[in-house]
Amino acid sequence: MGQKPFPREDKLQFIIKRIGEGASDAEIQEDLSEFGPSGRVPRGQHGVFGEVGIRTIRNIRQVYVVTKELTKTQTKGQDFAIRKANAEHLDAIQLLIQKWRSSFDTRYRPVDGYVLPPSYGFEQEKLFPYVLAHCPSVNDEYQTLMDKKREYQAQSSELKKIQSAKWRQTFIKIEGELKDALEMSLLSHEYSRHRCELCTFNNK
Repeated sequence: MGQKPFPREDKLQFIIKRIGEGASDAEIQEDLSEFGPSGRVPRGQHGVFGEVGIRTIRNIRQVYVVTKELTKTQTKGQDFAIRKANAEHLDAIQLLIQKWRSSFDTRYRPVDGYVLPPSYGFEQEKLFPYVLAHCPSVNDEYQTLMDKKREYQAQSSELKKIQSAKWRQTFIKIEGELKDALEMSLLSHEYSRHRCELCTFNNK
């Protein structure tokens, strides 16, 4: 008696599905005599999958088990790599927030050296836009500052000079609110509760 051919794709998928559902080899053999690609078929009628050798089912089961374990191991490794990358990303975001907050300290911004309109060197850093995405409360204050900067820059040079004291007070006030928002963001870990497009792991 010749060896039965290896199951075709639809029959193989059916066998794998039943293995995944916990069916025994005997149950799978029984199913193969009652089901076909279109579903259950009356026993003995054309359209059933038809039995396969018990050794074939065992081989398919062995491949299924090994593949499942390999997939599980790979998934764990990928999850670990994703969590590590996300932790490093959040550390970098936190560091930039701390630097931004520190830039408001007197030793970094002497009163006599205040420049209109205010700007921050790390606004050019690649991660800066993502700081704003991670910290909505900080972004609100930052956008308020940007609106005032645009208003200031739209004025003529002469008007800027005349109103320099007023503008200086306006910017110092907004920066104070921005500094407070940065402090609160650090204390509340706001940056860890929001995601940006670089985030690879959903923190909930």
